[in-house]
Amino acid sequence: MTEQKEFFQRLKEQTQGKFPFVAYREPSEKGGVIKALLQTYIEVYKTVDFSESGFVFAPFDSGEEAVFIPKEKSDYLETTLQVKENFEMAPVIDYSNSNAIAEKERYIDIVQQGIDAIHEGEFRKVVLSRKEVLETGPQDAVVLFERLLKKYPEAFVYLFYHPLVGTWLGATPESLLEIERNRFKTMALAGTQKFQNSENVEWGEKEKEEQQIVTESILENLRGKYINIRKSQPHTSRAGNLLHLKTDIAGELTPDPDNLKNLIAALHPTPAVCGLPRDAARKFLQETENYDREYYT
Repeated sequence: MTEQKEFFQRLKEQTQGKFPFVAYREPSEKGGVIKALLQTYIEVYKTVDFSESGFVFAPFDSGEEAVFIPKEKSDYLETTLQVKENFEMAPVIDYSNSNAIAEKERYIDIVQQGIDAIHEGEFRKVVLSRKEVLETGPQDAVVLFERLLKKYPEAFVYLFYHPLVGTWLGATPESLLEIERNRFKTMALAGTQKFQNSENVEWGEKEKEEQQIVTESILENLRGKYINIRKSQPHTSRAGNLLHLKTDIAGELTPDPDNLKNLIAALHPTPAVCGLPRDAARKFLQETENYDREYYT
């Protein structure tokens, strides 16, 4: 176990030397152990079948290759995050120098296009996104990563750097897939409201219907290919200042060497980040969003 100060210093040295690395905390750790793979020299690795041991950073477009940091070619570090009760978050950002206003107007327009397409029967659901560019001046990605770890103790928080794709960091409540031996877990996460001091909340029909659509789509993609598929009842799950409606889904893999690759393909992108039916929604996104999602979600 590495001391926290040394752990974050090693991350800064990786960024200064432009060596690929990833640091992350899994949701199950709930604020505890942070892990890192520090690639010891600059070389590009990619994976297509997910059979190697390491960290995969995959694009939204599953037809593109994923960048890979192999465990056997990297230094592995672990530390435990020590959180002060009153830690400092980032200062309030001035959005006046961003493209937010222009992007908002364009986004409203494409959302209306999406609503029209649903009414015309092109698809049942589509998840539109927008890109906002903000000039903030120099930022220390390692410091931002540490703040995210403290702000979102139950999320998957990551900092990924590779000369091929640049620096990415974020925090997400959603796990695409969890596997132990031949058993796997995934989730349907849809419907959102603000957390206001209680997780005992009422969900509207719109959120319940959205959750049902996502759940049924995932189950449909799994049935007939995997065994003992089962699901929980929808329940409320907290992520930072938000509450989501969540259904847990589990099953078992059959003995097939391509099972993991095929399972990932069956799940990604989920209706929660793309739409339903998937192919029609994805085509609409590619034609209307007007930017490359890259590593979105």
